[in-house]
Amino acid sequence: MRDSLPALEQASRWRRALDAYDVTGDRSEARIVRRLQVAMALLSMPVIAGLGGVFAVGGHWTATAWCGAYVVATLLLLALLAATGRFAVLRVPHVLVVGALPTGLAIWLGGLGPSGGVMMWTLIVPFAATMFALRWRTLYFVGVAAATFAVYLVPRPEAAVLSARELNFHYAFNMIGFTGFLFMSIRYFVTRIDQEKARAEELLRRTLPAPIVKRLKRGETQIADHLASVTVVFADIVGFTPLAARLAPAEVVALLDDIFTRFDALAAEHGVEKIKTIGDAYMAVAGAPEPRADHAARAARMALAMRDHVRSLAQSRDIQLAMRIGLHTGEAVAGVIGTARFAYDLWGDTVNTASRMESHGQPNEIQLSAATRDALGTAFTTRERGTIEVKGRGPLTTYWLEGP
Repeated sequence: MRDSLPALEQASRWRRALDAYDVTGDRSEARIVRRLQVAMALLSMPVIAGLGGVFAVGGHWTATAWCGAYVVATLLLLALLAATGRFAVLRVPHVLVVGALPTGLAIWLGGLGPSGGVMMWTLIVPFAATMFALRWRTLYFVGVAAATFAVYLVPRPEAAVLSARELNFHYAFNMIGFTGFLFMSIRYFVTRIDQEKARAEELLRRTLPAPIVKRLKRGETQIADHLASVTVVFADIVGFTPLAARLAPAEVVALLDDIFTRFDALAAEHGVEKIKTIGDAYMAVAGAPEPRADHAARAARMALAMRDHVRSLAQSRDIQLAMRIGLHTGEAVAGVIGTARFAYDLWGDTVNTASRMESHGQPNEIQLSAATRDALGTAFTTRERGTIEVKGRGPLTTYWLEGP
């Protein structure tokens, strides 16, 4: 056990270094960038070591030593990262090392032409500075341009050691190696960004209806729709407040999660759109955001399934629990509100009347307005309750939904 502690501490330092993020940055994006830089550092070592091996085969040991110096410097920076857990020790220093090796090696080999295109590797620096979101990224490009121009201005024909055949080979090696390395790095970066984008879109789809997400992605900034005919479902758990007082907080949350998670599944199953939960109340709508001719039937089937689920849950847990559900059909206005936190919501008399159908209902009953009963037709069994006094609406004739 003691022997494993240093390894755990080392792994913890790596995680802190890779998962830490700048105050002004997004954590997930910063994590991608940091892991990309470590991956590039690890991948570059065998490539540069291979280049050093090519020089060694030709007997150019000084050039091999330059490549070895890069590998050693990269290993030291990675070791320092692992030891300190501070990503700053790798972030900029390694980019500078990437630029210094080709420049020094090109000068040693005699200049741009005699070096076999080794200066191509310096082009990684501005790409890396951009992908890693380094400060003063333009200066890295200027630095590479200046270094390339300097190598061009100081040719050393007497230092040329590569034969014509070796030069052709090195040009080919550097072109293929540099292009492949850059391709894999950018592909990794784009792939991870796409994954994070997909994750963000999935979170957005969990918050807003899919058709609304598509409209937002198309650039719509204000979404407000008039819905000619929808059916709104309001459901409230009867007796939940006294029950919650007897339960531990964790049990209260677990019970609500069980109920509302099932309601969400029922909404998806019946093609009904969940709008929101308010405490122990649940609101949904059929026929929005996309019109559906059978919205009343969809809402009715969902209401029956909701009532049955709560009945079954109360029996299995041996608790006093029941649903009071109300439905009303009519026109409404729907739209997206908020900027920091988007919310898709409904407004209008239809929403208020559906809420009254629930609040003036009875436990384990589904109360319908006359408009909903008419929209259902003969496809469902209903029973007239009679005329009741509804707050804000006066006397209304309502019905109980008994089944399909």
